[in-house]
Amino acid sequence: MKNTERKTRTYEAWASLRRRHKQRGLAVCKRWDKFEAFLVDMGYCPKGRGLGRINGKKPYSPGNCKWRLTAVNLSDQSWRSRVFTLDGKTLAIEKWAAKLGISRQAIEQRIQRGWSVRRALTTGHTGKGPRSFS
Repeated sequence: MKNTERKTRTYEAWASLRRRHKQRGLAVCKRWDKFEAFLVDMGYCPKGRGLGRINGKKPYSPGNCKWRLTAVNLSDQSWRSRVFTLDGKTLAIEKWAAKLGISRQAIEQRIQRGWSVRRALTTGHTGKGPRSFS
């Protein structure tokens, strides 16, 4: 690999994926252990895009990933609207986070992992059991 490759959006997306894989245990196809294979499968990252999974429950792999808009970030994923309704009350995700004392990122990650809105908003910051709110 050329040293200039390390300065590209494509390399940064791959390196970030590798870091997340190690830190969080994300499933990534073995082929993508090497940047060159990732580049062959995905091509260069277009400007304004980032790596995204088509199905968040499946591993990062050539058939389940594509370059997606980073600013808009997936209008096809309802959690990106950042507004949730629970028991008839609709709030922006930031308001839910402040009200419940958990981070916006924690709520988003829970929804991404397939948690229901109820579970995502009523589970404490430790992820161990329900919490009440009023």
